[in-house]
Amino acid sequence: RPCLDELPELNKLNKGEAFQVLGFDFDKAKGELLDSKVKRLGIDFPVLDADPSSMFSQKLPSGLPATMLINKQGKFVKWLMGPQTAESINRHLGLE
Repeated sequence: RPCLDELPELNKLNKGEAFQVLGFDFDKAKGELLDSKVKRLGIDFPVLDADPSSMFSQKLPSGLPATMLINKQGKFVKWLMGPQTAESINRHLGLE
């Protein structure tokens, strides 16, 4: 349930100018199944169908929800574990 609870915050962040939010379904849904899940959950940001952690030489997190922060230069910053808010993500990126 924590993954679902943070969706409104992630949708809000994605609508702003400072962030691009991308999702990944750790249940590994693809195609129509993923599309219907995104629609049903009201996700307003792109959801990848491939695990992005390998692109940044990172291991998958041991728990969920997990948020991978990537800077504007495309470099991995850190994993945030647990549900996040706009405030917590801004704080971790030093944007407050």
